[in-house]
Amino acid sequence: MRAWLLVLGGLIVWTAHFVAIYAVASVFPGQGIARWIVLAASVAAIGVNLAILWWTKGLRGDPLDGWICTTGRIAAALSILAVIWQTVPAALS
Repeated sequence: MRAWLLVLGGLIVWTAHFVAIYAVASVFPGQGIARWIVLAASVAAIGVNLAILWWTKGLRGDPLDGWICTTGRIAAALSILAVIWQTVPAALS
């Protein structure tokens, strides 16, 4: 279970962030409060992804653990980019 959480953690965060900002944009269309909620959700998502990156930094052992950590780090890094990519238009509108 831990291995799956490490590998898919960043993608889960990305999905949760997308659902959250989509819901906020649907509930508060064009309102200023939506911008602040989106920014708060984005900061939280980036923080969780940074925690995943930090946590997987020192977990090296056999080749399978190395692959799991490397894949999890790549997914978390992509998730950070995706969160920023989704935040910019939502925060500017």
